[in-house]
Amino acid sequence: VVCMPGTHSKWVRANGGTVERFATFMTGELFDVVSRETILSHAVAGADEAEDIDAFKSAVMAAFETPSFAANLLFQVRSGQILYGGKPSSAREKISGTLIGLELAAGLAGAVPRTGITLVASGRLQMLYQLAFDTVSVPVRSIGAEDAVRRGLAMAAKSIWSEGSDE
Repeated sequence: VVCMPGTHSKWVRANGGTVERFATFMTGELFDVVSRETILSHAVAGADEAEDIDAFKSAVMAAFETPSFAANLLFQVRSGQILYGGKPSSAREKISGTLIGLELAAGLAGAVPRTGITLVASGRLQMLYQLAFDTVSVPVRSIGAEDAVRRGLAMAAKSIWSEGSDE
């Protein structure tokens, strides 16, 4: 199973060189819309770059364990902040953790391979998804996105050139 997070995260389940399942999740786009265009925009207003790893991990776990409560879990970001306080950066991490946890619940539906997941990502997304997989106890092998693109392009070029040499 390969996970490639982004605005529209891609998940590929392959077996013996055959793609058995391909799914796309709007996780990044939903994060943008939810944090800018809903009531939760008030919760994240003025968020600094500080990371709240505990808030992120607890949100990942809650969404992973109870994905049917997605809308409620998101609203708890705002209601919890109103009732108990909290920083906008923590609210941002809770929204992110909830959405990534939902993605993992769907992407990992069925059997998780014994070898774990291959994560193709870079930067902050690589860090967040690695942390999310660790939180739900799924082994992950991480490959930098830029390296994966270079390898894929090289393999495609080699394939094209070898096909051309037969003519």
